[in-house]
Amino acid sequence: MDKKIFYLFCLAFVSVSFGFLASFSLVSRIAYTLDANVAKWLHFNWFCIFLDGLAVLAWALLAKIASVRDLFIANCFGFSFSSLLFSVASTFQVACATQLLTGIFASSFIPLAMIVIGNEVPAKEKGKCSGILLGLSCLSALLGAGLGVFLFWRKLYLIPSCLGAVTFFLALKQFKEYDYRKLGARLIKH
Repeated sequence: MDKKIFYLFCLAFVSVSFGFLASFSLVSRIAYTLDANVAKWLHFNWFCIFLDGLAVLAWALLAKIASVRDLFIANCFGFSFSSLLFSVASTFQVACATQLLTGIFASSFIPLAMIVIGNEVPAKEKGKCSGILLGLSCLSALLGAGLGVFLFWRKLYLIPSCLGAVTFFLALKQFKEYDYRKLGARLIKH
């Protein structure tokens, strides 16, 4: 795998993880700002996690009918835009809709990264690449939750939105085509 592509995946993982843990650590502040019940917001977050898990499976299947490059670029844009909309949401309903969209777009990066790593990285390097991605995710999640103590949540969610936008623009220029549609068809036939 080209190092530029790996760095783009790293940036996408950092962008996503930054806001993920923050959404749970800031439950009461977000709910208060949106005039919502804390329990409702917490239940909605758990519902989003369930749907995001299903979305991971859907993105993996979509990689069999669409190119990884196209999916990655589209989801970088969708993630960045929905994070931006979440940061300016004025009602509980808008916040829920944009948070759900953000999670669905974000859930694509894990299967796309694993598909590319699985097909492009030598066997001895696969664990290292996966470990780096997961380690960066963990550090980014902790950083997002930690900064949530100091930053107003609306400003905090501008950070993953901006990181997602940077990833989108870099991917437009740097992300080469990884097309596994034929490989998927061949695997299905056998």
